[in-house]
Amino acid sequence: MMLAEGLGVEYDDLISISMTGLLGQISELFFSSSVLDSFPF
Repeated sequence: MMLAEGLGVEYDDLISISMTGLLGQISELFFSSSVLDSFPF
């Protein structure tokens, strides 16, 4: 809950499978970034 408060979003938005608003934009940038390819998952 502290993370949600820090980001200024609702807790339900953090645990939801779909992201809208600011979190949607951040996730789009993260998942389309080439930086993600450098992490060994």
